[in-house]
Amino acid sequence: MPKIVKIDNHFVRDTSTMAIINTDNTYYETIVANRKSSAAVNDVQSQIDSLKEDFSEIKAMLLQIIGNKNV
Repeated sequence: MPKIVKIDNHFVRDTSTMAIINTDNTYYETIVANRKSSAAVNDVQSQIDSLKEDFSEIKAMLLQIIGNKNV
């Protein structure tokens, strides 16, 4: 018969399988929401970096056009 040992407020251990089990659904949902939020922030940062690169390329092309007209 498996024995359940409390690890902390959110987890217990099944000593027969040594599995750690989350017993707090609210805590789990908070962790999942935080991971999704973090992933969304990373996606937005990636998009910002891409836009910065695009603007740098556009700026370089405009400077090149302006430079050619002054010749």
